[in-house]
Amino acid sequence: MRHVERDPYADVDWSSTGRFKANLHAHTTCSDGSLSPAEVIDAYAARGYDVLAITDHDTYRNDSRTGAATWPWTDHGRDPDTLGMLAVRGIELTGDPAVANIPHVTSWFHDLWQPDHPFDERNEDLAWMLATLDERAAVSAWAHPTRSGELRTHGGDPGWFVERHHAHRNLRGFEVYSGTGRPSATDSSALYDAILTRLLQEGVEVPLWANAADDSHHAAEIGFDYHVHLLAERSTTAMRQSLEQGSYLVVQDPLGNALERHLDDREGFWTAAPAVTHIEVGDRSITIEGERYDRIDWIADGEVVHTADRLPLDLGGLGGYVRAVLHGDAGARMLTQPFLLGP
Repeated sequence: MRHVERDPYADVDWSSTGRFKANLHAHTTCSDGSLSPAEVIDAYAARGYDVLAITDHDTYRNDSRTGAATWPWTDHGRDPDTLGMLAVRGIELTGDPAVANIPHVTSWFHDLWQPDHPFDERNEDLAWMLATLDERAAVSAWAHPTRSGELRTHGGDPGWFVERHHAHRNLRGFEVYSGTGRPSATDSSALYDAILTRLLQEGVEVPLWANAADDSHHAAEIGFDYHVHLLAERSTTAMRQSLEQGSYLVVQDPLGNALERHLDDREGFWTAAPAVTHIEVGDRSITIEGERYDRIDWIADGEVVHTADRLPLDLGGLGGYVRAVLHGDAGARMLTQPFLLGP
């Protein structure tokens, strides 16, 4: 009989914890998006999002060279408190977008880059960037890891990511789904599972958590890929803790741009995609309760090992982790984070 050594939802009180819809990767006219920061904020607010990070590329090196182009929101006439939203300070680190050949990293809760940082001289020095993010106590994620530009650098090698995960504590997330509404959409789930398998074979204590984000550049790309954070309160502290501990769920909804996929007559959080309402981790099984799903697949080491609401822990084929995928209408799905298993 296997047992769960780490449950990312162990501290969640499912009867009272709030559900907060979040997109942490979006672009505006301050880098290569077509919408102004105010328009991006308004589009997410209209779809009932509770949390948003604008992550323009290297925003301290935008065309105007004026510094923090998208922070704070009040510079663009939007007050997150008035909107009932949480604004998260973010950036997508790409090096010099014209020439850099580094995998992109979305990163939050820090003030890089200021104009006096040596960015021009080190714009392709990924090790320096990651070390600096460690110093700034950032929380970061690999962005669209299987896009062609990223693959040129790491070649889809799980060991490349494992090496950097061991070296840099700011790396907590991995975009499994990115830009479902975009021509350059990526599904990086196969690489994600390969990385998890390798990490857990090496006895890592904290895995990379699954992320999903719109990587939106245009209005038609908003609303497809997002998180559902399980928070006692909507605050920066609670949001940061959730990203570090993995107490959130991941959604991909191919119809997600439509307002009706996000809003109905209910108050508070709602989504037309599948939703987890309770997870029970016991000595002999993990059981999931939810809404708007047709089936639940359990994945271990990249393979579906079981399909049911309940996973028995004496099932054969379980490796170092297991994660669940709830499948709904039109290809919509919700992912749990991985549960780490002991012998």
